[in-house]
Amino acid sequence: MSLEYIKLATSKDKTRFNFNQVYRDLNKIVATDGHRMHWINGQEEIAKGFYLDGQDHGPFPDYSQVFPKADPASLLSVVLTTDFVKKAKAMLKLIQCYTGKEAPIRLNCFHEVVENKPTMTVFELAFTDSKNLAKFSIQHKTSEDALTGPAFTTMLNLSYLIDAIELPIKDNYISAINLKYYERMQPVLIETRLGNALIMPMKD
Repeated sequence: MSLEYIKLATSKDKTRFNFNQVYRDLNKIVATDGHRMHWINGQEEIAKGFYLDGQDHGPFPDYSQVFPKADPASLLSVVLTTDFVKKAKAMLKLIQCYTGKEAPIRLNCFHEVVENKPTMTVFELAFTDSKNLAKFSIQHKTSEDALTGPAFTTMLNLSYLIDAIELPIKDNYISAINLKYYERMQPVLIETRLGNALIMPMKD
């Protein structure tokens, strides 16, 4: 199942041969399309090299360069269910129907404040078109201590986010997710029970 999770990040562009593959080095089993990456820590029973077609396609991208060097500014630890995934996929379809493409969504995480006191953590996915005519959003509310660090917002590809969380949730209908935010225009790191994902931010 972890290998299936990693394969989600392979490139669909068949001319980019080394991006079409799952790669194993001394540290990780990894796949990337240049915009996101899925990986797990290396397993001894899998030898170093390319997987899927078994061919050597030249050097694999130096993925170590995309990892943030500093500690995360904020950490969200949240339990998500298949219901949240269904809502996210429905939102993706609405955006695609409205824009004709995969437009970026805004991922917001903040504390809901009542009488000047934080009461709950809100994990929100929101979309507003360039003319401010179409607005779609979904929210998941959880305990106040689910967010460590300041509130944050970042722009992401929604389909990449769904790929990062759907499979770990699918089998058990529920799963814990850790989401690490670093700073604006830095990738978001997502930790799940099947593996890890890193998603590059998009511009407004």
